[in-house]
Amino acid sequence: LLSLASARRKAVAYADQVTLDLQGKLQEIAQVSNRLKLATQSAHIGVLELNLKTNTMVADEPINQLYKLEPPQSTISFETWQSRVHPDDLPRVLSKIQAAVQEKIYFEDTFRIVWPNGETRYIRGYARVEYDENAQPVKIVGVNFDVTKEREVDIEKTEFVSLASHQLKTPVGSLSWDLEMLKAGDYGELTEKQKEVVSEMYTMNR
Repeated sequence: LLSLASARRKAVAYADQVTLDLQGKLQEIAQVSNRLKLATQSAHIGVLELNLKTNTMVADEPINQLYKLEPPQSTISFETWQSRVHPDDLPRVLSKIQAAVQEKIYFEDTFRIVWPNGETRYIRGYARVEYDENAQPVKIVGVNFDVTKEREVDIEKTEFVSLASHQLKTPVGSLSWDLEMLKAGDYGELTEKQKEVVSEMYTMNR
């Protein structure tokens, strides 16, 4: 009887310890989750989760802000999300989503969305597909963030390079100074291709 009572006490003590350990782990997970949520919201990174069976998407607060969803919604239909994507970009985006599902690859793209007021924004998106135990796709989890400013600066740089290249057909001495500043990065960082074109133009105009 004493050994049985002792075994029971040990079993209860073990169960209590396991419970405490589990509670500790759950608290750690909650803390990490809260930190991640704070980090994504501070960086204005929205998290989307598409249920491939119901065609509904879970949208967090930054997603509501990025897509100007009014009133704010925690769940939207896939069709609602598609309606925000620029019609010229939608076919490509849907094709990439389909490829991610079928080929088990990551989704990655920059696409335009259109706000209710008609304003166009550029969104960068990354996502991965999750599968069940039968290797069937069940959901897509991804992040979106606004890259409009970066995109507009890049477009302005490219337009400047194109204009300068055109003007070189009738060499203008004063252009050298602008090219030198552009080459030096005074107007912002250039892509490798842009740097190559500017260097060639600068050499030709000297």
